[in-house]
Amino acid sequence: MGENKEKDCKEQTEQWAKKLNDSLMDTDAVKKTIPQVSIIIPVYNASAMVERCARSLFEQSLQSMQIIFVDDCSCDDSVEVITNCLEDYPERNGQVKIIRCEKNGGSSKARNIGLRHAIGKYVAFADADDYLDKDGIEAFYHYAADNDLDIAYCDHFGGPRVDINTRTSQDFSSSNVVCVKSMLVARNWREGMQGYCWNKIYRRSFLEESRQTFLEGADLWEDLGLNIRLFAITDKIGYAKDVCYYHYDCMGNTTSLAHNNSMMKDVVIKHNLDRKHNLDTAIDFLKSKDLDAIYAKEIMECKCRIKNYFLRPNRSFLSYFVKIYPETNEHLLARCSYSSLSLSCNRVIMRRLLNGHIGEYLFFYRIKSLIKSPFK
Repeated sequence: MGENKEKDCKEQTEQWAKKLNDSLMDTDAVKKTIPQVSIIIPVYNASAMVERCARSLFEQSLQSMQIIFVDDCSCDDSVEVITNCLEDYPERNGQVKIIRCEKNGGSSKARNIGLRHAIGKYVAFADADDYLDKDGIEAFYHYAADNDLDIAYCDHFGGPRVDINTRTSQDFSSSNVVCVKSMLVARNWREGMQGYCWNKIYRRSFLEESRQTFLEGADLWEDLGLNIRLFAITDKIGYAKDVCYYHYDCMGNTTSLAHNNSMMKDVVIKHNLDRKHNLDTAIDFLKSKDLDAIYAKEIMECKCRIKNYFLRPNRSFLSYFVKIYPETNEHLLARCSYSSLSLSCNRVIMRRLLNGHIGEYLFFYRIKSLIKSPFK
């Protein structure tokens, strides 16, 4: 039954996509007039939210656009919602493309697929549950193009545990070094420069020349990892103060690997390892450009942050905590905070854990809150 349902779902989605794409211009015709902006939207089971996103894009004041929806094997009617919505905007027919992934591959792969089909002078990204002001993309494009920028970035509203009416400033610097350092040490949505791709616009020729893409199969910090690599190699960056992106934190409505329970232990561990893989890829790239020494302090902070994600009272998590980034151990011990134990005792326990004595740590952890939070 499950296989038949999945087959029917796939066939139905393919029919919707074919119906739309049959009505669009062919690729050669589109290339005769290169759009100013290509915007890429990964879609995965987003039928409840994608209409708002689609209308936001179809109603943009910028007329010269290419709008690419990458359907990551949705099993709902997300594609039908998009095609029905498009019927209200016939002037956009020749600008919209829906791409059907052969199998669910995650946000990184979906964005890379979109990039391969992008032909605009600049490239932007959006999540399927987000939106922009009607003149947002036009203002973003003109700011970047008029100032000959490889990357421009803007403020955003919303985010995890942040109200959609709360604006987060990203007014940092036109210095790529300052931006990369800030991205590496940002700990939450309200501090530091955010590494997300949806509040940025990129010159497509710069992306192609950089030969950098999203790390497929690692779908947390995938945009942070890419942006560290991209910002590090250009000084043509700028802050678009008159543009703002609206981001909703709706788990399950944007592209993600399909799983039954996102809170399962193995899924959480994979998410943490995805962060590590993306950071490691960025560090390797910085090393290849002899730039890693510039960011040594910030890289150490970011490694500590990832290691700390595994500090949970569970053997599976703690085994990763012990073995990853051993070069951070002394740095972490220096940051041990005071709890109801003495500082020296706290450090002894943590040193024992970092040396692999997981059982001892779990024993002390369970003694009625003797250890509350080892790190600040």
